[in-house]
Amino acid sequence: MLLVIIAAALIIGITVCYLRSITIALMIVIGAALSLGVSYFVYRVIYNIPIFPFMNLMTAFILIGIGCDDIFVFFDTWDQEKIEWLRKYQDKQPSDNEDILLNHTNTHDGVPSNQKVKPSKLKRPSNAFQSRHRLCLFKNPEEIRKLLLHEEALIEIMSNTLKHAGSSMFVTSFTTAAAFFTNMLTNISFVQVFGVFTGTCILLYFVITVTAIAAFAVIYEKYIQDIMTRVFSICCADAVKKSSNSAASKLCRRCSLTCKDFRNYLFGHLIPSLIINLRYVFVLLFFLLGLVAVFYYPKLQVPSTQKVAFFLKDNPMEIYEFSMKTQFNGYSKEDKRLFAYPAVSFIFGIRDIDDGYIFDMNDRGHLYLMPIHLNQHNTLEFFKNFITHLGTRKDIFTSNYYLEKDFESFYQ
Repeated sequence: MLLVIIAAALIIGITVCYLRSITIALMIVIGAALSLGVSYFVYRVIYNIPIFPFMNLMTAFILIGIGCDDIFVFFDTWDQEKIEWLRKYQDKQPSDNEDILLNHTNTHDGVPSNQKVKPSKLKRPSNAFQSRHRLCLFKNPEEIRKLLLHEEALIEIMSNTLKHAGSSMFVTSFTTAAAFFTNMLTNISFVQVFGVFTGTCILLYFVITVTAIAAFAVIYEKYIQDIMTRVFSICCADAVKKSSNSAASKLCRRCSLTCKDFRNYLFGHLIPSLIINLRYVFVLLFFLLGLVAVFYYPKLQVPSTQKVAFFLKDNPMEIYEFSMKTQFNGYSKEDKRLFAYPAVSFIFGIRDIDDGYIFDMNDRGHLYLMPIHLNQHNTLEFFKNFITHLGTRKDIFTSNYYLEKDFESFYQ
């Protein structure tokens, strides 16, 4: 539980730094909790799976990470669609209002504030970073906010957001859920139910994202953002005024602008230039690294020990298994005996039918017997050929001499 809390705190911190909203960060955790609750209902009531292993709780970590990705995609698209809607709205307005809506025309184009600017001469943002930066340059942010709060504007922005982001979130969620659902192909019940529960949680989180969290985005835009702004302005007005001119606040603003410029340069110029100019070098380099890691070092190979380690070998839970167990004489003799002379049993007369519930390891199902007539010649020939074949399996028996003697005695 402590690890889940730490993971949630880290996700909230990163989300607050990226989206600059505590309420949106809390919605990630709330959405994950709702998804876990609904998935547990589906798991126990609809799927009717009676067991719930401890491993299923690992789904919380996976869900928080995947949910954070979906939230980032959704709200990034939401911001971009708001910018696009404002651009379209501005294009529909007369040219007299161009210098009223944008302050960018007075500072970057060298046009005086009292001069009209034709729409064709206005510079449009060339990328998402410039578009996002231009939102901060509006002269009348309250007027722009009122425009965005109209029902028609919200409907258009939400429809475009779901149209662009919904398909991406669905594909990523569906493929991830499908990867977990493939665990049903194994015969281990714990792995099966873990895959079913995790896949269900991921699909339900997608449904919650495009419904509840999308509705929360509208509520946040219309009410919560305004309330939080007013509360912050009332509570922190004096502190902001006192610290606005201080050296610390200037340093923080300068560091913030530097980080933004570095981010824009890194992801908007440097990395794209390297990818374009060195595309063949990158492909060849990582291909060779993959070959070295798989076939040379550390190399994909089967485990070197008989026991599976769930913790580090110096962990108290693993010390006996990997360090102390060989020091006991009784265990050493028993282990060597079982390794040199393993017990092998062959059972005949049972049909290979498992009609127990696939997700309940305690459900043994029914035993289906197959009659064996030992007095028939075909049955005796089958056992004779079976014992002869065992003699060729040197990995199981060194010799089938005693088996043949027993069979001859039984046959006579």
